Amino acid sequence: MLFYRSQKHLNQSVSLFSRARTSLGAATLSALLVLASTEVRADHFSDHIRISGFGSIALTRGGDENLGFRRNVSQEGEFDRWSFRPDSLLGVQLDADLNDRLRGTLQLVGKDRPENGLEESIEAAYLAYNIDPRWTLRVGRVGMDLLPMSEYQNIGFAYDWVRPPVDYYGLIPFSYIDGMDLRYTRPVGAGTLSAKLSAGSTKNIYESFDQHNYFKLEPFYGVSLRYELNNLALMASYARSEIQDFKNPNVDLLEDYLLSLPSFTGGSEVAERLRLDGIVTEYYSLGAEYRTGPWKATAEIAYLDSDGELFLPFLGGYAGISRRFDSVSLYGLVSQARTTKDAATLDAPLLPPPLGHYIQRALNSVQSDQKTLSLGARWDLRSNMALKMQWDRTWVEEGEAFLWGRDTEQTPKSALDTFTLSMDFVF
Repeated sequence: MLFYRSQKHLNQSVSLFSRARTSLGAATLSALLVLASTEVRADHFSDHIRISGFGSIALTRGGDENLGFRRNVSQEGEFDRWSFRPDSLLGVQLDADLNDRLRGTLQLVGKDRPENGLEESIEAAYLAYNIDPRWTLRVGRVGMDLLPMSEYQNIGFAYDWVRPPVDYYGLIPFSYIDGMDLRYTRPVGAGTLSAKLSAGSTKNIYESFDQHNYFKLEPFYGVSLRYELNNLALMASYARSEIQDFKNPNVDLLEDYLLSLPSFTGGSEVAERLRLDGIVTEYYSLGAEYRTGPWKATAEIAYLDSDGELFLPFLGGYAGISRRFDSVSLYGLVSQARTTKDAATLDAPLLPPPLGHYIQRALNSVQSDQKTLSLGARWDLRSNMALKMQWDRTWVEEGEAFLWGRDTEQTPKSALDTFTLSMDFVF
């Protein structure tokens, strides 16, 4: 990477830190204040301040007239047309070594998301303190180790594929928490074991039927393990969180209407079934990666447990293999995602039939069942630039297309092709 160092860059970066909103949390703000108040001599910038960046310029066509392609559930769908929106992004990162043990990091990413203010664009803003060679504490907005690629899924140059598999990563569009994590690393046998504990909260938005659904995961607790031995890496993680502050305009209007019906006394109970507040979720994942010569194989599986009727339990996984030929890599992936519980059935015979039908449709809309085959190629044009091409064929079951953009939940059984051409780079 190329690094640019100047007093101007430092002042601009500190200014961005100071403009962060209070909703980042007290821990993040404390980290920013320390960075802003730290004095670094100008002649030491080359040793202490680093500015780098990454990006993807990607043109994607997917979906059809019923289902719109999206990289994750926070995006609107692209219905059978070419678009730069799903996969294109640009990121800039500032790293500052404050002393031998303390460093600060700020990362800003511009990409397609429901809201693109300063707070949403800050993907990382933390202080990292090396307690000793084995222990590292980070405080602020830190990467979430819920999935192995969570901390670098925006950096397309870091992996062979055009994007992380949608069947696996598409359900979880967020990659950070506002809080802290503590990492411990030590040799175990002939390999190295890393363990991380995380605690904090995170906000999320997902798009469904042209409506934005807002909620917060608070508190969020997680633990992740990684063991590396020669060419083999094994990963496991667990997280527990509670959904808070759920907001959906349609649900709010529906609740008001149900409570206004004089002939129906169960309005509050029915409305409560359409909310997510207080729902506890638990997430389990396992992964493995093996490299030998020009070959690399990767596999992950995850299960999301939930007792919410609008947030069903979810099982996803993928397996991939790639082969490198000098500057060109060829790869293939298979993946699958499905909800493991049938949609809830509304039992409210006193409701007016049109209203009962509408509510049942909402309960049915969160089901998912799909499989994907992906084939692609990566050509490293330079040491910091790669051209990628990828084709995906996805088979989606009738009425089970939660991972896709939709105008209605009545979606037919489909076989969909997605084509992507991208240029990934770092600087």
